[in-house]
Amino acid sequence: VKVWKNGESLWRRNIEVFPKKQADVYRMLGDVLRTQKRYQEGEVMFKTALEIKKDYSAALSGLGLLYLEEGRWKESERNLSLAIEKDSTNIESKINLGLVYLNLKDYKKSQSAFESALDLEPDNWKTLNNLGKLFIETKNFEKAKTFLKRADVAVNNRAEVKENLGLVYYEMGRIRDAEIELVSALKIQPENLQSYLLLAAVYIKAGLYDQAEKE
Repeated sequence: VKVWKNGESLWRRNIEVFPKKQADVYRMLGDVLRTQKRYQEGEVMFKTALEIKKDYSAALSGLGLLYLEEGRWKESERNLSLAIEKDSTNIESKINLGLVYLNLKDYKKSQSAFESALDLEPDNWKTLNNLGKLFIETKNFEKAKTFLKRADVAVNNRAEVKENLGLVYYEMGRIRDAEIELVSALKIQPENLQSYLLLAAVYIKAGLYDQAEKE
C-alpha cells in the first residue's frame, strides 16, 4: 500500500519510520520544500541532514541554494563554498556561487566561479547564459554575445537565453537582430512581460511607435 501522495509525503513517511537516521531523506525533503518556497521548513531539513552527516556536500549545496533564493547572500556564499570544498565536481554549487557574487556585484569572483563550472562542463547552457548576464552587467556586450550564442546552441530554444541575446543586440544597436531574438523568446514564453517591454523598446529605438504600442 502506498503511504505517500507526493514527494513530500514520501520523505516525511521515511522520517517517521527512521527519525534522524537518513541524511539523504532530510536533504531531499529540504529540496521539495525549497521548490515550494517554504524556506523556513526547508532550512530546518537541510540543517538536520547536516547534523546527521557532517560536511554533507549535497545538503550544503541545497542550503546554499535556499539562501540564494531568499537573498541571504553571505549565508549562501558560506554554504556553497563549503559544498565545493567537499566536492569540487559539484557544478550546480559553482553556478550558484557565481550567482551569489553576481548579486553582490563582485564580478571578478562571479566570473571565476562560472569559469570553474565551465571547466567541468564546457557546454553547460546555464553557465554560459550566466556568463552572458555577467558581461551584460559589466557592459562588455561583445563577450556577452559570445557566451550567449554558445548557450543558445547548447540548449536550443530557451526563452531566457534569447531574451538576453535580444538585450545584447539592443545595446549594440543591432535592432533587427534584437527583434528576431525577442520575438523568438516570446514564441517560447508568451507570458514573459520583460521580453514584451524589451521588444517595445526595440521598436521605439527603431522609430516604429505604432508597433511599440501594440507590444
